[in-house]
Amino acid sequence: MLFRVKVLSSDGHNVAVTVQVDTHRKRPSDAALNDLADRLRITRGDIDSALESWRPEQLRAHLTSITKAELLNRAPVK
Repeated sequence: MLFRVKVLSSDGHNVAVTVQVDTHRKRPSDAALNDLADRLRITRGDIDSALESWRPEQLRAHLTSITKAELLNRAPVK
């Protein structure tokens, strides 16, 4: 499934962050989780905890604290 999360970036731009979720497995592959972390601009080591505990408001608050350039970047977060 493909989702779009529309947010206002920290530098004032409307950005749609696309998130793809594989629903065909009981447990997503490491590659899928890494991609999700990169798209959400979360460190790869923190993605499991974010998925388990973040509410939609927390995700939106996280994304709105990031600039447009950073949101569009697909490089791993360090």
